[in-house]
Amino acid sequence: MVKTLIKILIVAVVLNLIYELLHSRLYKTCLEASFKKYWFLMIKACIFDGIAITIIYYFSQLFPDYLKLIIFSVATLAFAYFWELHSIKKGKWEYSKNMPVVFGVGVTPLFQLFLTGMVVLYICKAF
Repeated sequence: MVKTLIKILIVAVVLNLIYELLHSRLYKTCLEASFKKYWFLMIKACIFDGIAITIIYYFSQLFPDYLKLIIFSVATLAFAYFWELHSIKKGKWEYSKNMPVVFGVGVTPLFQLFLTGMVVLYICKAF
């Protein structure tokens, strides 16, 4: 299990770095950041996301096989939603006018952990 978790963490960090770079233009915070601050934000975010996916995966494995993927999916969406809502309210970041918003949070961050998590699980299972 430890090897699997390490593999998931590494793949999740790399994949989330790509995702962060692609959707960072939807954040006013990133658009206004210096080069150094921008990269600090990207690295911090992809590590946080990788850890979140790994922890959610670990806990989803405590359930019966037929529930594991459902638990993982619901947990990644719920965590992303509440973390994003908390972060916006605390002023950790701000969306640009181009960010599509649903239920008070950005669409791309809302689905990020779910989408990248599913790809991570696929990659880790395939290799």
